[in-house]
Amino acid sequence: MEWLFAVIAWLVLCGAAAAYASNKGRSGVGIFFLSLFLSPLVGFVVAVVMEPHKQKVAEAKGMKKCPDCAEFVQADAKICRFCRHEFAQPEALAKTLAPSVCPKCNSSEVFERSQPGEWFCRGCNHIWNIAG
Repeated sequence: MEWLFAVIAWLVLCGAAAAYASNKGRSGVGIFFLSLFLSPLVGFVVAVVMEPHKQKVAEAKGMKKCPDCAEFVQADAKICRFCRHEFAQPEALAKTLAPSVCPKCNSSEVFERSQPGEWFCRGCNHIWNIAG
């Protein structure tokens, strides 16, 4: 019965080493099997020594990459904290892409439909897409 407890403890420690490596953006499965065959202590040491995979960790946290300095910043950031690059806001992009008049009748009564980028003119009932 004691051997069953030892096996379960061994597997739990292997899983903990794998979870730690996975949180650093590294292969949790690889660390699990390394820990399983060698030792959970070896798995933890290897996981601690490994550098975090910055891109995977940033994507998991929902961060975005600055186009100027290539550093990761919060997804809601308006200005990069490293290089002061100003990110275009989604509302501003939508306003720049929004048509002010209908391309068919030049009426200013244009409204966006349920699909993004699809527009409707109340004056001539013309429907068009921003892309084309």
